This record gives sequence, C-alpha cells and structure tokens, in this order.
Amino acid sequence: MSNEDQKKSKQKTDLHEVWKKELDSCLRYHEKYFAEARKYEDIYKDQHNLDGLNRYNIFFANTETLAPLVYSKLPSPNITRRYKDDDEASKIASEILERTVSYFLEITKADTTFSKARKDFLINGRGLVRVYMEDGEIIETDEGEEVLDNTNKRVYPKRIEYKDFLTDHTAKNWDDLKWVAFRCYKTKDELFDLF
Repeated sequence: MSNEDQKKSKQKTDLHEVWKKELDSCLRYHEKYFAEARKYEDIYKDQHNLDGLNRYNIFFANTETLAPLVYSKLPSPNITRRYKDDDEASKIASEILERTVSYFLEITKADTTFSKARKDFLINGRGLVRVYMEDGEIIETDEGEEVLDNTNKRVYPKRIEYKDFLTDHTAKNWDDLKWVAFRCYKTKDELFDLF
C-alpha cells in the first residue's frame, strides 16, 4: 500500500470516527424522546392495559378527533405567474406545473402517506415525509455498452418513522442544523452494489 493510499485510508477512518461519535451523542440526547414515543404508541394502541380492565382509551379518542383538524385532504395546487402580464408562455407553463403537481399527488397516493405522518405527529410529535427518486434502469445498447435509462424514473413521497430520523442536537432551530440523518435499511447485496 502506497503512502497516498494509507493517507486516504486514515482520513476515511478518522471521518468514520467523527460521525460515529456525533451519531452516538445524538442518540444519547434523543434516548428519552424515543422512550416516550414508544410509550405513547403503546398507549394509543392500548397495549399498556395489561391488567385486563376494560378502560376507555381517551388518548386514542383525542387523537382520532384531532386528526381531521391537522390534515384532512390534499391541497389543490394553485400555481400562478408572479407578474400578471400578458405573457402567454408563462401562463401555459404555470398551468402545466399545476396539472403536473396535481397528477403527482394523485398517482403517488400522497394522501395516504400524509395521513400516516399526521398520525405519527399526533402520537409522538414527529410526522415526517420525505420525497424519494428511484434511479433509472441500466440497459445495454446495441453496441454492448451499459447506459442509464432515465425514462422510467419514479418520484414518490414516503413516510419516515420517528426513530429513523436524527438531527444535530445542538441546533435550536432548523436554520442552525449542521446535519440531518435518515436511517436506510439495506440488504448486504444492496450495500455491496452501493459501495
């Protein structure tokens, strides 16, 4: 191994250690929140009632009552031109964007995703939705080359569980965040493909 390879390996190891310490510190900081969130999920599902008494689950009732107030249906997209001049091209572009957003929300079943995130928000205080984009497929051309076909890319919203999301715990608001982390579940083969 050359000196340059050793330096790169040392830098990767140092970077790994920095992020490991950062994530461990953040997990310790959020430990109490995660325990409370699990407790509230159990109360909502009425799994805390193990003594067999037939009690009314007021937390479930309150959550279901608040749910339509927090989110009830998808908004209707309203995309307009910034300047109300007689520019026909910008008028057509805004109509195309409005229809595209409406179509996207419909075909991706965004309403279901947002409803699940709403329930998470009401139960444990953190309802997260993230937009994902799948890469195109790798196809082989007539010349035998492998190229990326981007014609079948898919963009979709996905609900993120509260325990799969971490932020820099030193920040007081969103603008002060230094980093945001999402946990991704991968198989061993998928990890080998990525790296």
